[in-house]
Order: sequence, then structure tokens, then C-alpha cells
Amino acid sequence: MKIYFLLEDQKSFLKVLPSWLKVCLPEYEQVFSVDDYDTNSYIAESGFGYPSIRNVLVSKLELFSESDIRPDYIVIMYDVDDWSENYQATVRARFDNIFIASGLDVDYKILPIKRCFESWLLGNKDVYPENADDKFKTYEDFYDVSKNDPEMMDCPDEYRNSISIYHYNYLQCMLKVSIGKKYTKGNPSIVGNSNYLGGMNHRINSTSDMSSFREFINFLYKLKMS
Repeated sequence: MKIYFLLEDQKSFLKVLPSWLKVCLPEYEQVFSVDDYDTNSYIAESGFGYPSIRNVLVSKLELFSESDIRPDYIVIMYDVDDWSENYQATVRARFDNIFIASGLDVDYKILPIKRCFESWLLGNKDVYPENADDKFKTYEDFYDVSKNDPEMMDCPDEYRNSISIYHYNYLQCMLKVSIGKKYTKGNPSIVGNSNYLGGMNHRINSTSDMSSFREFINFLYKLKMS
């Protein structure tokens, strides 16, 4: 099967996804152009944020329509941050309409990320600090992600940035305290391994938390079985 992943993310998830796919779909090979597609291969590209990802999708569907080689499955992934349920439904409908308007006969999957990629990463209890310093205690006192669903975390009322940035800062502090390493969007390698992914998988296997991450993993399992 040939898969095309289009991510809103421009850095962290785009860098980590190939590492995770080596674990979840080891028989799949990453390629970088339509001409390189082969049996069990995938392309992963950025949509450069929302709403730019919609324009990128339109262009890609036009490209696939004109090509003799096209993916069997197109996967769209984007952050929902603090979007309301109504707006999330509106965005999903917009993507559906883009596929319908293209006239391209291709299977696709829309996988929104709640709230952002770092929200998923906060779900690994194995790297939750046993002994919090004062800075991390501030995050923990606001919302303990080891006990509560990271995808449901908001941010403090006085916080002036987005929920996604708060989750990113929370993760940075958590990993710095627990394993002494710095996570950045430009260098997210400390989460791109089987151990880290295993900790996240344990979370969804042992709790009802992280519904959007569970949907992502279940979709990869479906691909593996197909």
C-alpha cells in the first residue's frame, strides 16, 4: 500500500513520524516523491500550518490526479488546540469537501490531534518526574498529566499564549526534570524511539485517556493488517 501523510506540523511531528513508523509499520519504506512510490511505502510532508494545509492538499490532489502513480491512502493530521467542537466539525467538513471536489477516487483518513503533538508526548508516564523542582511543581499543581488526560488540559487563565504552547512548555520542563534532556521542535529526537512510544501505548492500553492518539495508533494497526 502507498500512503501519503500530510501534517500541519512543520518540525517536531514531521521529524518523529518516520521513527515511529519504523516501529509500527516496519515493512513500510519512506520515499520523497510520487515517482519513488513502491509497494508498502509512504511520503510524509508538511502542510505548513492551518489553514495553509488546505491549499497544499488541493495542490497535491491535483498532482495525484494527473499522475499514473498515486497513493492508496491519504492521511490528514492537524492540531485542534482550543477549537470548539463546532469549529472542529467545520474544519473536518472542509477537508471532506476538498476530497469530494477533487473527484479523485482515493481512501483518506482525517486524524485531528488533541490538542497538539506535545499533548500526546505528555502521556508517557515513564518520564513523569518522581521529584518535581519548583518550576515543574507549578505545572503539576495546575494539571497533573500523569493522572489526568493530557488531551483535556487547558492552560492557566493568566497564560498569554495558546494552549498548544503551554503544552509544549510543560513537556520541555517535564523532560528536563525527569531525564535531563531538552526537547525542542527542531530537535525532538528524544521522543522518536520505541521506548518513548511504548510508554504512550501503555497509557492508552491501560486508561481511556488520549482518544486522538488512540485513533492514530489504531489506524496504523489497520494499515499493518491490510
